[in-house]
Amino acid sequence: MFKDFLSPPAKSLPGSPLNVIILAGGKSRRMGQDKALIQWQGATFLERCARVAFAVGDRCTVVTPWAERYQAALPVDLVAHIYWCPDPVPGSGPPLAIAQLLTLAPAVDHPWTLVLACDLPKLDPQLLLTWGSHLDDLAPEVLAYVPRWGDRWEPLCGFYRPQAGESLGRFLEAGGRSLQRWLETSYLSRPCIAQPITLTLEEHSTLHNCNVPSDLDIQH
Repeated sequence: MFKDFLSPPAKSLPGSPLNVIILAGGKSRRMGQDKALIQWQGATFLERCARVAFAVGDRCTVVTPWAERYQAALPVDLVAHIYWCPDPVPGSGPPLAIAQLLTLAPAVDHPWTLVLACDLPKLDPQLLLTWGSHLDDLAPEVLAYVPRWGDRWEPLCGFYRPQAGESLGRFLEAGGRSLQRWLETSYLSRPCIAQPITLTLEEHSTLHNCNVPSDLDIQH
């Protein structure tokens, strides 16, 4: 339950420190309202995501052009612990933003960064901790550890090494556009630099994201 991790931020993931980046810079055109501020089970989507971030990581950065708007909407105890960052490439979309963010501090000062979208209200911190517990065991050449359901990746709930930023940047410079294609290409490369996290049906349900009003009909 969400109320179970409303305690003050504290590191929960054993092993190497984990950086967490939350992307909250979208314009929510299809939703018709700011997704980050949608209320569900007593908290906004952004608050829920930030609480999850602090349950698994050492540092949480919210990337958004609307820092003041969100600071005013979040509980004071949470705002005090969040770092705020403008979109490094305004209006470019997640792929280029992630590529840039992974090459900058604090990502370059951490062995792994967890990238999260703010519109994943059912995120399970315990599941993320389980996934994160495998990071230190991955081969050095693996740059991305990302959930995969069928032939679709979930890149906005994935773990990335700093070097993934350079790899993704080269892919985009060569004309690539989507995170899906970059991950699939990286998965098929030799050596393989993207390793999938295979999901059960129940685990996949926790990655339910909300893009249009009908997506808000979430099973509790």
